[in-house]
Amino acid sequence: MVLHDPLDWALEAQVVVDVLRGGDPPGSGGASQTPMYISNPDFVFASMYQEPRFAAGAFADTVRMLYAKRFATSEPTIEVFGKPTISTFDYARRLLEERDGVIRPQQATSKIERIYMVGDNPSGDIRGANAAGPPWVSNLVKTGVFRDTGNRGNDAKDPAHFVHDDVKECVNFAIEREARGGDEYPRNQV
Repeated sequence: MVLHDPLDWALEAQVVVDVLRGGDPPGSGGASQTPMYISNPDFVFASMYQEPRFAAGAFADTVRMLYAKRFATSEPTIEVFGKPTISTFDYARRLLEERDGVIRPQQATSKIERIYMVGDNPSGDIRGANAAGPPWVSNLVKTGVFRDTGNRGNDAKDPAHFVHDDVKECVNFAIEREARGGDEYPRNQV
């Protein structure tokens, strides 16, 4: 199971490929394949460095390629959890609705009308919220992975419903929007 971005890719990729191949000793084959589980398939993440760094999703792609090339066979089984999978957004929505029922018991039977997903990574945060659909409202902030390439401030491949300079601006926007009644469900602003 990959829970975080690996540090020593060569060593960790070798160990993962051996475990995926199975056998005794690991990597010798002959056993049923062990699946790889990855908790965050982001390809890149924002760090102190000015350009995004490779993340666990890039590591999973590397393992896939190494496994297929080493054993001249189909790719290994890799199960993905986390953004942008729909199941992750459905789970988060259910938890928020349960919590809302505790906070506002008089409205426990009502569904949450809008959930503001705030993210800096279009291919994970924004793609996931857009794919999940209502009540998710995708909000892209320009403080992390996202790089404005001149597409009116939005991502061309995975456009957000709304774009903000930072999280504070986004939170203020959401509060003001909800104070007005939330408006209708937004269309992407591209």
